[in-house]
Amino acid sequence: MSVPGCPGNNSRPVPDRGLHLTDNVSGYVAEAVTRQVRHQLLADGLRRQEEEHGPISDEELTEARAKIFDSAGSAKDTDPA
Repeated sequence: MSVPGCPGNNSRPVPDRGLHLTDNVSGYVAEAVTRQVRHQLLADGLRRQEEEHGPISDEELTEARAKIFDSAGSAKDTDPA
């Protein structure tokens, strides 16, 4: 039988009760953990990228930011009508 709150049993149903181990975690805590995991995965991906292709230059960062924010800005300014 799974015991709620025990590490390593992530979201497995508790027999005969239909509960999940994450059912007793507040939404705030769940979001904070999700955000932390996302940041760790992004950091790992960036580290691997830099190991394979070298450090990202300031020029590349500026170009990427321009693409991201210009496309976001142009999408907001686009009138569908």
